[in-house]
Amino acid sequence: MPEIESFLTEYILDVILGIHTYTYPKLDIEEVKVYIPRPQGFQVYEIVNGLDLGFIDLEKIVSTEECRGDSYLYVVEKVGFNSNEVCRLLKEVLKCSACEVLGLKDVNAVVRQVVVLRNCAGANRVVNLKNRDRYIRAILWQCNPVTVMHNGNRIYVEIAIEDVDVVRKRLELIGRYGYIFLNFFGYQRFGTRKPITHLLGKMLVKNEWNIFVKLLCDTEEKRWAANPEDSVCRERFRYEDELKVIKLIPRKLIELYLNAYQSYLFNKTLSLLWLKILNEHRFEEAFRLMLKEYMFVPIIGSKLNIHRPELRVLIDDILTVEEVSIKDFRINELGLEVKGDHRQSMARAFDVKFVIDENMLKFFFTLSRGSYATVFLRELLRVNPLLYT
Repeated sequence: MPEIESFLTEYILDVILGIHTYTYPKLDIEEVKVYIPRPQGFQVYEIVNGLDLGFIDLEKIVSTEECRGDSYLYVVEKVGFNSNEVCRLLKEVLKCSACEVLGLKDVNAVVRQVVVLRNCAGANRVVNLKNRDRYIRAILWQCNPVTVMHNGNRIYVEIAIEDVDVVRKRLELIGRYGYIFLNFFGYQRFGTRKPITHLLGKMLVKNEWNIFVKLLCDTEEKRWAANPEDSVCRERFRYEDELKVIKLIPRKLIELYLNAYQSYLFNKTLSLLWLKILNEHRFEEAFRLMLKEYMFVPIIGSKLNIHRPELRVLIDDILTVEEVSIKDFRINELGLEVKGDHRQSMARAFDVKFVIDENMLKFFFTLSRGSYATVFLRELLRVNPLLYT
């Protein structure tokens, strides 16, 4: 029976984000050296309406028909921009009032995703935005889209590994269990280089307006184009009341911070639940128990019903440490209520294929919507997350 220590992470970034454990025990003592040649070595393609965007020829999908209406669906290939930046910039270029993405995607990767823009002044067939090695290429795909269904993501990763045999053994272990892993919210949900979105959310839940503004504005980050936070921070000195400053921030960004805090609490809940089960059962039995009895784990928020007493005790302990309560997720001052939910405790990678060529692992897999490629990779690599995020 593996010692419980063999499941624990040793990396500070994991702990900061509530990810305290791995799904599988450690097989070896030495840490392997890995390198992913980003962005080309990490590619993500959305699967939308059953169609893999990786197989679309961006030069041939532009329609010559006239578009009627004011809503458009674009296929976007991006490098170096987060999904919210893509939305903001395309809204500015096309003069749209609303923008939707189907999921947050990695910044330092080659990504193809769809973006839905609504209430626009008009459509451009192609939008190209470039700044040094960062770019956005948006191609008009559909006008007035009716159904946009995100089925999942296909991922290609190229990894240079010093000791391929170690990683091969880990792949074999994970494969024996169907490539199933703990369904943590991934690093890009929080920001790996400046992982503070969940802390901002916590300050909102606790009504710590002063700390929120200081945390938002006193953490420097170079950006190409001005973000909404920048204009808000410039205005902070005009107001004596920090709550008035916070109300200048777009509602979607406020919700992003709050959801990030919920994601952190989910990660912590899942970590502690898994460790509790491992303390009481052998690994194989714990694995089966997680899949059978704990298929869904609560996402803490208002109006959350927790039926299992052991989960209620665990979540109460977490909230006590955090010094928050369920009722705090109704923030009257902002007119917001962040409701609780449930999320699958385990995720599965599908269509897993890999090729090992000397010291290079070429790795293909598909994930359902809402699961994170970097969380699957951390099970395989077990190195500092900063090396592969």
